[in-house]
Amino acid sequence: MLFALFMLGACDYENEGYESYEAWDADSNLEIDNDEFAEGLEGTGLYTDWDMNGDLSLSEDEYVYGSYELWDMNDDGMISSEEWNNNANYWGEDEVFFDEWDVNNNGMLDEGEYGLGLGNEGWFNDWDMDNDGLLEDGEFMDNMYTYWDNDASGYIDENEFDSYYSYWY
Repeated sequence: MLFALFMLGACDYENEGYESYEAWDADSNLEIDNDEFAEGLEGTGLYTDWDMNGDLSLSEDEYVYGSYELWDMNDDGMISSEEWNNNANYWGEDEVFFDEWDVNNNGMLDEGEYGLGLGNEGWFNDWDMDNDGLLEDGEFMDNMYTYWDNDASGYIDENEFDSYYSYWY
């Protein structure tokens, strides 16, 4: 299963106007489709926050940094095994083990260990659908949509939305 960054935690992203299912479900049909999702996620500012150099694409370094910040749920600059388990289990990455990434065996992941682990697992490459070494917003949004639509129904229902949104924000 692909890595779901979004992997989340308490985020400080702008989401004014995008706090509810109804705000994302633009046509009010009780199904958030890919286009509605992309507009809603864009409204949160997540992608632009990760795009640190403002070039409208994410490098692997930006992807690592952005996801690391999300997984570090208490903002202490390290990912504990508890934070790891919360995120990995939530995102279906329970086949990748914390101890395999904790290179120095100190019980915490720093950004370097995390980035090395992501690289070894190929998570960035899995998201880079056109294999150009960058994640454009469409690739990012499509991958995020796949995770939020966790029953693979082709749309995000209110339960899926509430589950992921409350985890992020």
